[in-house]
Amino acid sequence: LNKLSSSHILTSTKLKTSQRDAPAAITKITAEQIARFNYRNVAEALRSVPGMVITETHTSQLIYTINYHGGNAATPRRMNVLIDGVSFYQSGIARIHWELLPVEMDNIFSIEVIRGPAASLYGSNSFSAVVNITTKTPQQNAGNKGELGIKSKVFIGEGGIVDTAIQWGKVFNDTGINLNYFHREDDGFDLTSTGEKRHDSKVIDSINLRVLHELNLNSRLDIKTGLTKERVQEQWVAPYQTSYPDYKVKAHYFVLNYYNDLTINNSFQAKLSQRSH
Repeated sequence: LNKLSSSHILTSTKLKTSQRDAPAAITKITAEQIARFNYRNVAEALRSVPGMVITETHTSQLIYTINYHGGNAATPRRMNVLIDGVSFYQSGIARIHWELLPVEMDNIFSIEVIRGPAASLYGSNSFSAVVNITTKTPQQNAGNKGELGIKSKVFIGEGGIVDTAIQWGKVFNDTGINLNYFHREDDGFDLTSTGEKRHDSKVIDSINLRVLHELNLNSRLDIKTGLTKERVQEQWVAPYQTSYPDYKVKAHYFVLNYYNDLTINNSFQAKLSQRSH
C-alpha cells in the first residue's frame, strides 16, 4: 500500500493522483522496469499487463496485434494508445500501427494502462482500455541547466535483429532539447512451410525532436515532432504478380502544447496536434 500511495499516475483523471486513490484499475510500467526487463518495444512491455492479449502475426516477427480482454486484436476499435496525451489510434482503418509508434524505449518515463472504460476522457474508442505513454523531458535526460546528456545503445540478436539508438539532450537557461534516433531491423522467420527462404524482413528508422521552453515561472511551451519510416518485405505473392509486394510506410507528427499554472489547484492547457501516415 505504501508503494501505491507514493506512485503517482495521470491517465485516470488527467491530474496527478496516487495509484491507490485512482478511480480505475491501472497498471503502471516504469522506466526502471523497462530497463530491468530490457523490453524491445511497447508491445513486449504490455505483456506484463494482466488481461492484455499480444499476438505476433502476418509475415514478420515485428507485426503485432494487441487488445484487452480477448477483443478483436486485428481491429482494436475499443482501445486507445496515446503518447504524451496525443492519440496514435488510426480511426480510418480501426487499427494501431504498433511498429510505427515514434518512441524509443529508453526515452519512456512510464506506460500507464487503464484496464477498463475511459471513453468520457479519451473518446469513443477508449471503451476497453487506454495505453498512455509518457516520455522523458530534456531535464530528465540531461539533468540540470547547462548539462549535456548523450546516450547510445546497440542490441544484436538472432533472426537478424539489430537495434540501435542515439539520444542527445541539452538544457539551456530556459530551454531543454531532446533529439533521438533509433533503427530497428529484423529478418523475420527463417523458412516457409515448404522449406524455402522467407522474404519478410523489416527495417524501421525514426527521428524525434522535443523542445521544452519555460516562458516564465508559471507557463511553458512543449513542442514535439518526428518522422518514422518503415520498409517491409512481403512474403505472399499472388499468381498474377511478377514480384514480391514489398511496401514502405512513412509517418510524421507534430504536437504543440501550452501549459499555464494559474493557481496551486488550477491550470490551463492548450494543444495543437497533427499526424499523418
